[in-house]
Amino acid sequence: MSIPSYQDFMLPVLKKAATGSVHISDVIKSIAEEMQLSDKERRLTIPSGRSLLYERVSWAKTYLMQAGLLERTGRGSFKISQDGKALLAKKLDRVDNKILADYSSFQDFLKRGKKDSEKSEKFNKYVGAEELSPEESIHQSLEKIKAALSEELIRRILKANPSFFESLIIKLLVEMGYSNNTEEAWEHSGKSGDEGIDGIINQDVLGVDKIYIQAKRYANHHSVTSTDLRNFIGALDMCRAVKGVFVTTSGFTTEAKKTVRKSSKNIVLIDGKKLTELMIKYGVGCKTKETIRIPKIDEDFYEEM
Repeated sequence: MSIPSYQDFMLPVLKKAATGSVHISDVIKSIAEEMQLSDKERRLTIPSGRSLLYERVSWAKTYLMQAGLLERTGRGSFKISQDGKALLAKKLDRVDNKILADYSSFQDFLKRGKKDSEKSEKFNKYVGAEELSPEESIHQSLEKIKAALSEELIRRILKANPSFFESLIIKLLVEMGYSNNTEEAWEHSGKSGDEGIDGIINQDVLGVDKIYIQAKRYANHHSVTSTDLRNFIGALDMCRAVKGVFVTTSGFTTEAKKTVRKSSKNIVLIDGKKLTELMIKYGVGCKTKETIRIPKIDEDFYEEM
């Protein structure tokens, strides 16, 4: 089964809290066992690296608290409130945002800080959300932005000249830390008769340890073939090299990947998808428009009160 939505966890969390003061980690473990979630499902993470299970159960707890159905008893600990007991007594099959909307404290929580003219529309849209927690929604939107940016990066690269693409790859690898940080750290060698080598990066001051680069600017339907890789391996042999990076804007055929695995060379393949991921991560060809901070409660601060 897949991980239930954060709203699906509301009733189970409420029931656990009815047994007395409970800790969030114990609640998560108990619910996971009752729902028979596999180890693989328990290890799933959101883009920030946090546990998906922890994220959704925690948001269920947060929403229940905002509705006044739970009360905090200590760091990470809570229990059911009188309103929570009254709700459980109704023996509902499900507790979700629509149920919580009956509580004024929950309405205030969602509307807080909104302009009067926006309140009703924002609230109605929000309580209709079924699957994603607020933090997951942020990350999902970010992934959509990155996907659109990736397509635009590839489009810009394909419009540029081959020399620009080769220089871009060298700059990317330097930004990733694959150089000795000197003026002689890299060389753009791509030209007619370059024997399949478009760039060289020195990893040490003397240039003993080198990475050789091949860059192929192909449209999406034109994958790099095993012949391309054999030619690159041959070029590495001529340079007496053992390290190579082959980058393309498209992809690699199955046979091309097999050719690399059979080779004695240490060759890394970077396709278009991986290329744009790295460009975005290291800020090459793009920049950060805005930084969004996601705040959360500092449990240590309140523990000292």
